[in-house]
Amino acid sequence: METFITSTVFNPNLRGKAVHIKGYDIEGEWYDRVFLVKDVSGEQITLVNSNGEFIEDIYLENFTYEDDALKITVLEELANE
Repeated sequence: METFITSTVFNPNLRGKAVHIKGYDIEGEWYDRVFLVKDVSGEQITLVNSNGEFIEDIYLENFTYEDDALKITVLEELANE
């Protein structure tokens, strides 16, 4: 029996961040949208639109199933210089 296992999960620091999600999910739905991450729970993120309305939960498998899988980019505000 293994004492420790390695698993891939969403970074909990995504909570509250704006993200751009692009690509196809497992069911073939195309994404090219910006969302806010409302919650992160292991292999699931809960997304809302810019009005704060619940959109959906997306699971990690949608980002890892093949090359055309969803890609996620965290959008960050640039500091003024």
